[in-house]
Amino acid sequence: TGQAFSLLAGLDGEVIARNATPGTEVQGQYTTGGAAELFTIGSLDRVWVVADVYEVDARLVHVGATVRVSVVAYPERTFEGRVEWIAAALDPSTRTLKVRCTLANEERLLLPEMYASVVIASESKRALSVPRSSVVFLGDKTFVMMRSGNTSDGRLRFVRVPVTVDDRSSSAWVGVRGDVAPGAEVISTGAVVLTRS
Repeated sequence: TGQAFSLLAGLDGEVIARNATPGTEVQGQYTTGGAAELFTIGSLDRVWVVADVYEVDARLVHVGATVRVSVVAYPERTFEGRVEWIAAALDPSTRTLKVRCTLANEERLLLPEMYASVVIASESKRALSVPRSSVVFLGDKTFVMMRSGNTSDGRLRFVRVPVTVDDRSSSAWVGVRGDVAPGAEVISTGAVVLTRS
């Protein structure tokens, strides 16, 4: 006849991982003083997702912000949650800020150790933006090349317009301040070539 025994855990949950198998010798402690981990117990009703946020975007993240999470196992779905904790320092190995998000997981679709993509909502503001590639840096001057009508023979005319750039995000678009009106046409690539002609 086999022998059976029960192990009681100090918390409610389910067995997520088991390191003990029938026939394995189990000791209370090893010579190093550490006890062997036999089972991992937890609850999957709510899960944590830990995201790495680039330093340049760290100022945009705050506790309570809404997040949308996607995983490769369910590409057609997104899961919503909130930022619960933000690290007080950057991870020295990745130079990123650790952000912990909490998500409801009633369907048990999100599993430990899954890779996920996280989109964190930030406060929005209206600003005039141009493609990052439109901005030309020449010495201590920053400008864009804006269309200013046509020449007498029908060619396009472009003029330099000095701008101040809000360059604190990693987006492909940057906010600019200057004499660039909404809807104005600016050169998106190759503007630096015109400055040399």
